[in-house]
Amino acid sequence: MNTEFRATLVWVDPAGSAFCRNCLVNDVDLQVTNTQTGKTYFPNGRSSRDTVNNAERVIVENVKEGDTFEITVTGTNLSDERQKYAIAFTGCFEIDGAVFVPPETSSAKGSNMMGVISVASTVAGAIVALLL
Repeated sequence: MNTEFRATLVWVDPAGSAFCRNCLVNDVDLQVTNTQTGKTYFPNGRSSRDTVNNAERVIVENVKEGDTFEITVTGTNLSDERQKYAIAFTGCFEIDGAVFVPPETSSAKGSNMMGVISVASTVAGAIVALLL
């Protein structure tokens, strides 16, 4: 059986300037790390962070019972001090094992940790959505 864990991050980005080539204003990044193996997964099939899209999805295949994932959301080059976002997870995991660590104090135009979520995998199918 091929069990997947998916994390999807979306946000409404402020309008870019007219005729921009790279129009993303607030770069919010999703990263998923398997805490047992240390392997990090990046969104949208990339091998590093996505600096282009305001919708990012990580798919982890072949999840095994007992795998634990840490989901990290980071803001880079934000136009304002905070950027609201929504994140959803799907797969087989323990809801009781989910822990959200609130964002650290951030400042505009810097690189800001926007939150870390740890999810223990397997047990029952679940969908979790957070609006932050």
